[in-house]
Amino acid sequence: MPQFSPGETRTAVAPITAKPSGISCEAELFLGPNDATKVASSGRIPFVSAGAAKNVSLPITMPSAPGSYHGYIDVLAEGLRFLTYILKEDVVIVSEVVFTPPPELTGILLQAYLLVEELYVAMEGDYSNWGRDLPQFKELESLISYGDAVRQISYRIQWPSLPDAEAVYNECWLAWQRDLQLYGYMTYDTAMLFATYMYQ
Repeated sequence: MPQFSPGETRTAVAPITAKPSGISCEAELFLGPNDATKVASSGRIPFVSAGAAKNVSLPITMPSAPGSYHGYIDVLAEGLRFLTYILKEDVVIVSEVVFTPPPELTGILLQAYLLVEELYVAMEGDYSNWGRDLPQFKELESLISYGDAVRQISYRIQWPSLPDAEAVYNECWLAWQRDLQLYGYMTYDTAMLFATYMYQ
């Protein structure tokens, strides 16, 4: 089902057939619990029938209340309704997501992340030995493991060249999940939000 944010404005393009050509028509897209209750509407959009399918643009502002809504398109000719389309899928209005890191991320993950950041800065651009002689590496190694510490700093070195949050997720976040055993702590969507939050 298509999902939108409260108050989001979208334009649907509906191919509407009205015969014969040259008739003054109107179309209205609306959302609601049934075809008699209009929670959101495009208003009546005038068009002239073409005698065949004609694309009609129907702008609509989504409802402010989250939930699932049926969609309908009424078609009128000379002010009289002669056709109603019912959208195949409901429209879902979702609440705006404000991400706050889950409490469990204040543990080993956050500590390791902060240490990696400190180590990355302390290396001052010299990545030849992964900073293994620096105190931050020793502390990181005691928190996770030597192999994980090397992997995490190598991921951090790659981050500046990653093009977007999706790439960060694929290259870095999956490794954090695996290496720090965070499977089951969060959903994929939460992980994506966390990746964006941490690695922006």
